[in-house]
Amino acid sequence: MLILVFVIGGAVMLWILKYKVLLPGIKQKQTEEKLYHVVYFDQLTGLPNRLLFLKCIEDFVATAKENSGSIAILYLDINRFKIINDIEGYDAGDKFLRDLAEELPSCLGESMILGRLGEDEFGILMPKVKSEEEVLQLCDKIIAAINRDWKISNRNFNIAVCIGIAVYPQHGETALELLKNADAAMYYAKERGKNYYEFYKPALSSRTLNQVSMENSIIKAINREEFILYYQSQIRIVDNKVVGVEALIRWHSPEHGIIPPDKFIPFAEENGLIDFIDRWVMKTACLQSRRWQELNKKPIRISINVSSKQFEDPKFIEYVRNTIDETKAGPAWLEVEITESALMKYPEETIKILNELKSMGIKIALDDFGTGYSSLAYLKKFPIDKLKIDKSFIRDITQNKENEAIVKTIIDLSKSMGIKVVAEGVETKEQLEILRKLNCDEVQGYLFSKPVEGIVIEEALIGRVEN
Repeated sequence: MLILVFVIGGAVMLWILKYKVLLPGIKQKQTEEKLYHVVYFDQLTGLPNRLLFLKCIEDFVATAKENSGSIAILYLDINRFKIINDIEGYDAGDKFLRDLAEELPSCLGESMILGRLGEDEFGILMPKVKSEEEVLQLCDKIIAAINRDWKISNRNFNIAVCIGIAVYPQHGETALELLKNADAAMYYAKERGKNYYEFYKPALSSRTLNQVSMENSIIKAINREEFILYYQSQIRIVDNKVVGVEALIRWHSPEHGIIPPDKFIPFAEENGLIDFIDRWVMKTACLQSRRWQELNKKPIRISINVSSKQFEDPKFIEYVRNTIDETKAGPAWLEVEITESALMKYPEETIKILNELKSMGIKIALDDFGTGYSSLAYLKKFPIDKLKIDKSFIRDITQNKENEAIVKTIIDLSKSMGIKVVAEGVETKEQLEILRKLNCDEVQGYLFSKPVEGIVIEEALIGRVEN
């Protein structure tokens, strides 16, 4: 009986020990570990997140301070990641990020730390940096690993990267300062192009502040309706009649007056604000076209510039169709202009988009021809109605026989393919006469008109109706 009591008592003690003491302790430890992982690690890639990455920098800065050592922070931005999400969906984008997170460690030394700092941003911590050359060698390895074609959902995407670099103690003495300065250097590298890296310079901080100020100003300009469209006439050479206009955006800033597009469009493209601007231009031009169609039974065509970013937007066609329906603008009097470089960026996808636009009745013009790398023979693949010869070929056409020969070749081959030709940047009568002799269809430039407000075009249309 006594033995039975001991057995039962022991079982009870074991039960108490397991379920009342050990298991709660284990569960608490597991909960703490899960909480720690949620707080300090990126849930998609498993890499340290920004919070843990900053903590690691703090620890290494403290060690470097004691030993008079040096560390480097690399801030990586993956170019064109948004395109993967837009074209293939977020699941494909997530898979790419996981694959990248698995591949990058192969570039790093044993003591280096890789973290994910944002959607398409990664950080690398290099302890015990001995020389600038060592940092640059690592940047070259990273670029070589990333800059290639990645197969994503049976489609190849060429991925690039830009890297900003901050070194302790030259570029900052705290973790937050080092990371902020590496970020500023990364933005400067992005301005230079793809696959660049830059060390932080003190001047970059004020540059970053200027970027933030410009971004806020553009957003305010959109909300305050400070943008306006100007229109430059396109003239048919055979009878000198205005047959169309190109819509050109201007920014009427209360502080700075009229700001030309080259001062804000590149920034807007870089910072994702171009979508708002492009859509505003599209809708405003359609409204203007409808008004002109109501004023004149034979209205003029409006050409609308579309950025390459819009051609990367899977909802672009839907937006164009909805805008035309909403504004009741006749698509036969609309023309979309796309640059040669944008045309060649993703040719197969672009052909589909252009065919969709054509099916709506919208004309297609290829802008700035000659500045890219496409050939006239290759243009047969694209549903182009009109080709605009870049003004750089027209500027010296009266003195440079080679330019004249190039323009003649473009015109002759375009006409053989049923494509009309417009010469941009015509400023003198001599240029016009050469283009007339070469059988160019239309011209555009200061010889006929600078870009003017819509009311000026409207008055001319009213006069045409009255006459």
